[in-house]
Amino acid sequence: MLGVRSPYDPGFPARARAIGGDFRRSDRLWLFDPRRIDEVRALLMEFYGTDGERSDVLITAELDVSRFGHTKGHNEVWFARRRIAWRPGRDERVRFHYDVSLVSGGFASQGGTVKYPALSPLPGTVLKIRDIPRTLLKEEERVGWWKPAGTSGAPAHTA
Repeated sequence: MLGVRSPYDPGFPARARAIGGDFRRSDRLWLFDPRRIDEVRALLMEFYGTDGERSDVLITAELDVSRFGHTKGHNEVWFARRRIAWRPGRDERVRFHYDVSLVSGGFASQGGTVKYPALSPLPGTVLKIRDIPRTLLKEEERVGWWKPAGTSGAPAHTA
């Protein structure tokens, strides 16, 4: 069997199962028939920008999250197929993906309600996201709510 361990992406399980993948929960591992290696590699490149051997060009971006997560229940932000920031509970601190850091601003100490936590970023909150495969930025480039790290000006964002 061909084993794949990958970060969580909500769209990945259905696509993995469509090519015969089976998730082994105890090992947190996807298993595939080795004869489908080309399909598995294509799927990994589409979702993660790498198949473990080949990798896309990696970039660093900054994202202004000030307008996101103010409504109850909006407790996470996704960017380039990654959950980059989330608040698990109203009274819990905001957590970041391992390759995300806070550049400026911050988050309220509480957000939303007990049942529906919210991210609650403060004005001017900018996150830096590292090692993003360039191919995963297609949708974000169309929308235009990020900028490459190190460029002048504030990151763009949409409402």
